Amino acid sequence: MNRKLQLGRDDYHALGMGGLEGVWARFLTIAVGIVLALACIAIVPRRRLPITHLGAFTLYVCLLHVVIRRVLLALNLLPHAANAPELIALVLGATALALMLPSAPVRLVTRPLVEPVWLRDMLRRPSRTH
Repeated sequence: MNRKLQLGRDDYHALGMGGLEGVWARFLTIAVGIVLALACIAIVPRRRLPITHLGAFTLYVCLLHVVIRRVLLALNLLPHAANAPELIALVLGATALALMLPSAPVRLVTRPLVEPVWLRDMLRRPSRTH
């Protein structure tokens, strides 16, 4: 799938497509994204499992994976999967990272950055308007 098509920044001709073809390609990209989002929702367990507590800390995953990805890009270490074994290794590595980022030790170290106390206190404090 063309990443530039997903982002929607470039026109269809710049992506090597005609107008109608580009509209359909973008529509299918969005439709596949919606189906994948619904599939993720469908696999959410209805009862507590040993791993479900990590879901309360997804903000850590969302924020910290960007930093790790940027560092890997800057160091030219971001892997590309050229074949099935590399793809499997990449998926397993990404899964391990997604399970590691909301863990207690990572949260302990990164909490001041992800959940700054001063900001929380400032947002809870009633404003003084006269």
